[in-house]
Amino acid sequence: MEKLIDVAAISVFWAVKVKNEDPVPALLADVYHTLHLRFEKEGGLMLCCIPLLYQWLVSHMFKEVDTIESMDGYEWSQKLVGLTENTIIWYPHGLNVGDTITSCGEFPNIPLIGSKGCINYNPVLAVRQLGYPITYKPDDQLLEGFVFHDMEDPVMLRRVIRAWEKVRFRGQDKGKGVIGDREPYHQWVTRRSQEIKLPFILDPPTQPPPPEPIPVSMEEVEALRATIARLGRENEELQTNVQHV
Repeated sequence: MEKLIDVAAISVFWAVKVKNEDPVPALLADVYHTLHLRFEKEGGLMLCCIPLLYQWLVSHMFKEVDTIESMDGYEWSQKLVGLTENTIIWYPHGLNVGDTITSCGEFPNIPLIGSKGCINYNPVLAVRQLGYPITYKPDDQLLEGFVFHDMEDPVMLRRVIRAWEKVRFRGQDKGKGVIGDREPYHQWVTRRSQEIKLPFILDPPTQPPPPEPIPVSMEEVEALRATIARLGRENEELQTNVQHV
């Protein structure tokens, strides 16, 4: 709601202020946990948090946000289905990302602790958004989901807390901003999109593309010319016969 701050968010900021820590991981955990919970309850539909998802979506699709206001539903569907790796705005080009966290402790990804539960974050899915190319199929272990809603589980909570005692970082790699992925990653993305079954249908162009020229040899050209000449003579003979009749 407008001008309303959730009590959980206030408690997060208050706790990190007292401990002089960064509030981003806790807030990120609450955002991910809320999205996952809504998605789970509605059986695969997102009926809440739409403004947040909308802002995230348009930031990767449009350089000029003003053009969005004039788009109807049909134009939106064509815009979405027409996206390619070269048209997506993967990351702010002024963003200078240094070291990034890749995993924590025994977890192959990053477990996040929020005010309502724990959920993991898979950094391998954000490599493009950090400005680096992906040239490989992500390992299935790096894509596994981890979430639990019961903050009263002391064993699991202790595992997550201990994992943050050993944080692994990834340094800034070469090739930042390179557009175009190699075949293994491209094949994986294609299979993923087929599994998700995006519902949009791209309209064919109004003008069909011209047919590609068929290569022929000089012998074939001469044979065709001879056939055309023979058919021309036969046509003249038929017309003469018709006139006689």
